[in-house]
Amino acid sequence: MDDAAVLYDKAFRNLTGIPAQSVHQQIHEYVSVPSAEGSPAIQTPWGDEFAPVIKAGVRCAEAWLEGSSLPLWWALSQNRKRHRQGDPQEAFEAGFLLRLQQTLIMRREAVTSQSTRFDA
Repeated sequence: MDDAAVLYDKAFRNLTGIPAQSVHQQIHEYVSVPSAEGSPAIQTPWGDEFAPVIKAGVRCAEAWLEGSSLPLWWALSQNRKRHRQGDPQEAFEAGFLLRLQQTLIMRREAVTSQSTRFDA
């Protein structure tokens, strides 16, 4: 996953014309969405300056997962507006969607493992 984040970052920088020397940052400088429900942390292509925005996205997704009555699209669209357009909004979305991805994958795996235990 770390390699994918670096490749994404490199492709993005090539498309936008950002100098290549900044691509060679160490992996540890990138922000990760922390592990959840047994799922490993997920590396993002954003640097430490976006950590608060990514964490806000993660918290927003967790609030929705805990039983919010709001539709998912509304929680995402309304909360992303609290951040500046461009990279800050995209970093928020990454935190939000990666937390959902982690949770959905782990819950799917839990259901799959339960169904195979009963089938045996």
